[in-house]
Amino acid sequence: MTVIKYSERATALKGKLFVYNYQYRSLNGFDKKLGDLMFSADSNNQLKLILGFPEEMQAVINYQTVNGWWEECEKDVKEYYNNKRQSTQVTASTKE
Repeated sequence: MTVIKYSERATALKGKLFVYNYQYRSLNGFDKKLGDLMFSADSNNQLKLILGFPEEMQAVINYQTVNGWWEECEKDVKEYYNNKRQSTQVTASTKE
């Protein structure tokens, strides 16, 4: 089993959140336009985009090329949102 350090996991999650929100049409403004650009870029332009947006572009490349990546992405993002929701509920209940 490979152990992923927290910082690597957080970096991967940032990219997964970007792709997930792009696929579910939840991005607006600059992020939406960036997603449009990344998903239509050829490999030469992907190399340029990865310099400025490494987490997001790597996630797009993984989405396009790695079997099973999207399923893993959905699972991880849903887990993240569930944990975030639960922590918000705990915080709210402790203030009451």
